[in-house]
Amino acid sequence: MKVILLLLLIAQAAQANPYQIRIELIEQEIQLLQFQQDQLIRRRDAERILRGSLLVDAELPTQWLTLQRQILTLQSDIEAEKIREQQDIQQQQQREQTQSQRAQEQMDRLEQDRLVTQRMVKNLQDLLILQQQELDRLQDEYQQNLPAYQVGLISENQWNALQRRINSQSERILRNQARIAQLQATER
Repeated sequence: MKVILLLLLIAQAAQANPYQIRIELIEQEIQLLQFQQDQLIRRRDAERILRGSLLVDAELPTQWLTLQRQILTLQSDIEAEKIREQQDIQQQQQREQTQSQRAQEQMDRLEQDRLVTQRMVKNLQDLLILQQQELDRLQDEYQQNLPAYQVGLISENQWNALQRRINSQSERILRNQARIAQLQATER
């Protein structure tokens, strides 16, 4: 019978959690010990009836007391398993909460980075508009002063300085456009 119970418990073990399995095994062991206790009491009572002596419950066989101690020990083992299970559940919940919190913090950081990048792109686009307006103004100045330069009313130095400003402004625009493209690429 003990073997059959053990096989049934092993079959159930594949489906239950480890704490529940241990608790069920201990409970089965307790039931077996209680059955043995009952058998001892019945045997004792049967012997007394056969001898014609009075039944006194205080006179329990020593083996019965040993079984009772084993039962109490196993019952405390059950309580210990329940406590361990509860602690494991709490630790698992804590781990899951910590992982969830870290994931949320990571998402928050990514969102914050995305917002900062968007602000930088917006600021650079605004700057690009101003730079383009300045380049347009310099090119207008170039077109307006070209006839004066051609007839010698504007010195070579002034003309070269205007061209350097146009080239410099064009380079700034190109650098700004490259930076915007780079930021937009990291945003995707």
